[in-house]
Amino acid sequence: MIALPYFALSRRLVGWLAIVLGLALAAPAAASALTGYPQVVAPSAAAHAGDLGLQPCAFHSKEDGKNYLADCGQLVVPEDRRGTRSRLIELPLIRIRATRPNPAEPIFTFQGGPGASNIIDFAIDGLLARHDVVMVGYRGVDGGVNLDCPEVSDHIAAAKGPLMGPAALASIRAGARLCAARLLRAGVDLAGYSMPETVDDQELARRALGYGPIDLLGGSYGTRLELIYEWRYPASLRRVVMIGTNPPGHFVWDPKLTDAKLDRYALLCADDRYCRARTTDLRASLRRVSANMPTGWMGVPIDPDRVRFLSFFMLPESIDPKSAPVPLSGPAAIDMWLSAASGDASGMALLSALSHPVLARLINNWGEFLAMGAGDYARLTPAQVDDLTPTDVIVGAPSRLFWEMARDWPANADADAYSVMQPSAVETLVVAGTLDFTTPIETVRSELMPKLSHGSLVSLAEFGHTASFWGSQPAARDRLLATFFDKGQVDASLYVRQPPVFQVGNGLSALAHRILLIAVFTAGVLIGAVWFVVRRLGRRRWIAELG
Repeated sequence: MIALPYFALSRRLVGWLAIVLGLALAAPAAASALTGYPQVVAPSAAAHAGDLGLQPCAFHSKEDGKNYLADCGQLVVPEDRRGTRSRLIELPLIRIRATRPNPAEPIFTFQGGPGASNIIDFAIDGLLARHDVVMVGYRGVDGGVNLDCPEVSDHIAAAKGPLMGPAALASIRAGARLCAARLLRAGVDLAGYSMPETVDDQELARRALGYGPIDLLGGSYGTRLELIYEWRYPASLRRVVMIGTNPPGHFVWDPKLTDAKLDRYALLCADDRYCRARTTDLRASLRRVSANMPTGWMGVPIDPDRVRFLSFFMLPESIDPKSAPVPLSGPAAIDMWLSAASGDASGMALLSALSHPVLARLINNWGEFLAMGAGDYARLTPAQVDDLTPTDVIVGAPSRLFWEMARDWPANADADAYSVMQPSAVETLVVAGTLDFTTPIETVRSELMPKLSHGSLVSLAEFGHTASFWGSQPAARDRLLATFFDKGQVDASLYVRQPPVFQVGNGLSALAHRILLIAVFTAGVLIGAVWFVVRRLGRRRWIAELG
């Protein structure tokens, strides 16, 4: 009598908590508080490309815990520079002023994505000592035209069957197709939403602000924009820093390289007492689980495709991102898989449940993601598409889903302009973590560095992607950036090796068990309440019958 409500209630509570956590996880990172920042509106009839009206504002950085003097405004840009009668759109622009007099070259920032804002909070205090920091909004995300695609989110949420199965992929493809059609009907010129156009927005801002050569600081997708900036406007640049660099073509991930990088974790596990006690061969343990994925836990179904998909997005960071409400790092993924290897699939069940709300909002702006990233997928040959879903990998990569989503997205005018690496003589510092699965250092070494005649590579041992860089060893980070921007020197001397912490304090498995305890407690309370009410009603009836 107790088993049925126990299992039903535990599954229901897991589902509800997954939705709450998933929405919190997938929500866009909150922008820094701005005082006096004007709302983006459509340009007036008298506006011209390059118009920029600035007014004083304040920029509050939660990362630094400080308020900074800034200038805020809107930059007028053409929607499509190739079109002779293109309409004008506006992009937000923020210039945070240097804290010391006589600043050096300004630093323009390029945040990751695509599909995310370019105006966000990050640790800027060390940069502001000698430089203005300028953030120009990304077209399609930050400006008056938003390429958001609720159709994609809805179709991902409604997808039936395995995530990488034909029915689910067809639904996701249909969502992207419907979104593109709606945007075109609304008058959006999708041909103008490209990476070169985005770079041209930045160059236009440089000129409108009256700057000479500038410095660039970017991460992940932002580094692709930095590369295009180097190729298009080398004379406008002095020094460039790239963190987690993404060369052309690498919005598509190689599933076999992903699995090969797990060998690095296997070696680190063998050197770690806690991890070594859980498995004598991490790679073999992971492969056994992958070959025999659990189908459920305590009534909660597990979709292996969803587990592998989100595991890939956990692996790039060697530490948990600050904004994540649940563990979302490589060590947390390893912990979850090793728990499954020992017979505890609770973490995978929770991740599978979380995937339904999380995947729908995995990208903040699906339209901009497709506008900027579809080109890498459009160039794949049929054989390369087949290689996206090999059957002999452990985790693999999610590129098959993104290829399906991008198939019907209209190509922009610049889709092929910068599809291969080009040489650059701009002074460039490249920072790469050895545990970065998103922008692997192996690709950086083989494809990027040979093209940079004035490039320097800093390899950070056991670091992951960009969140690991910004969230680790701040003194070393600040010295690295300051000495390069200010002196053109590479000083990584303060960095120390940072092995991953395999003993995850609050992993997904531990969280799932806490939810189960809550379910058991709640079920006990409800059953006790029902028993109490039934007993009281029965007692009253007995008294009434005696009377």
